[in-house]
Amino acid sequence: MNMWGFSASILQELKKRFPAFLDRGLQENPMKCEYFLPEVVSRLLEEEKATVDVLKSKDKWYGVTYKEDKPVVMEAVRKMTEEGRYPKKLWGES
Repeated sequence: MNMWGFSASILQELKKRFPAFLDRGLQENPMKCEYFLPEVVSRLLEEEKATVDVLKSKDKWYGVTYKEDKPVVMEAVRKMTEEGRYPKKLWGES
């Protein structure tokens, strides 16, 4: 799984590049065009306007993409909670 972290300057780059993306996307395939964050980052790297650091984690990441994923993730969170590796309550008092 990838997780992105950005400085606020990315917002200006996204805003600046959006009109050209929209013009192209509406002409090519208006029902399926998507403004992909990785494509913008790749272009910024090619233009030497950005750098990227890759940080690794030894922990397993979980995500729910399909409804079939939910029970697996719920069980993993339950187990991590029992082991004290995950809080019983994320926000507020524990």
